[in-house]
Amino acid sequence: MDGRKALVREFYEAFNRRDVEGMAARVHPQADFADLFDGGRVVGREALIVHWRRVLGLIRGELTLVSAKASSDGAFMVAFRHQITNPEGRLWDDGEETLRYEFLDGLISRMDRPDPR
Repeated sequence: MDGRKALVREFYEAFNRRDVEGMAARVHPQADFADLFDGGRVVGREALIVHWRRVLGLIRGELTLVSAKASSDGAFMVAFRHQITNPEGRLWDDGEETLRYEFLDGLISRMDRPDPR
């Protein structure tokens, strides 16, 4: 398995375990992620840790990797299935989405939603 695909899979597995430190271990210190919850961007590993802790306090989620394909520029287009509920278990969102990941120094350095909702 391509190391980048394995890295994304491990990131998703950490999300499913609600393991913020495990997620953070897979991102570059200057990572730049689209904020899929509030909009905008979250920049830097420490800011992402704060963001993920806040978001995971508001939702419960299960992400299932469907496919990960390298693009010509070295990024990965990652399709995944998600089921998101509130903390009480009421369904909030259930579907599939594709995100674009970039990598630097063996870590995830950027995440974007190519088709904004």
